Amino acid sequence: MALRINIYQDIGKDDPFLMLFGMEPVTFSAENMRNIVDSSPDEKQVELRINSDGGSVTEGWAAADILRDSGKEITAVVDGMCASIATVLLLAAPKERRKMLPHASLFIHNPYVPGWFLDAVDHQEAARLHSDMLTERDKLLDYYVERTGADRAELESMMDKETELNADEAKRLGFVGEVITPAS
Repeated sequence: MALRINIYQDIGKDDPFLMLFGMEPVTFSAENMRNIVDSSPDEKQVELRINSDGGSVTEGWAAADILRDSGKEITAVVDGMCASIATVLLLAAPKERRKMLPHASLFIHNPYVPGWFLDAVDHQEAARLHSDMLTERDKLLDYYVERTGADRAELESMMDKETELNADEAKRLGFVGEVITPAS
């Protein structure tokens, strides 16, 4: 029996201040991934189930790297939405073990900084942010091409347009190897 990890929330770190007031964690973090992986050292297989709108780029990359570094055989299934940085977690599994339910979807886009995150910035800070986002976009594109085998220019165009893919499109592009036929 495989260790099941459900990622059914945004990816990021929870606010410790809110947790002081008894609020439940509302995100999935790299720390969550580390704790789950480390708590099951004898389990050789992991089944990742995803329904996430994405979230923190840093947390997503870290969680995916932790999972890939675990040495466990990874299967990933998109149950609903796999958006933004959650796609990096999906691609942690090899293509033949990446799956989607027929009504699930995948969403890819360029990195961005949420409007509420920024205060006033000068031209130097704006230039640095621009450079950082281009670097992150290239890192993501390189990973997509490596893990899917899809054409870089096609993926880049889709990211520029903020594209939602259905299960068949995700399979055609190599994000998944199988669209699951429902049991009933």
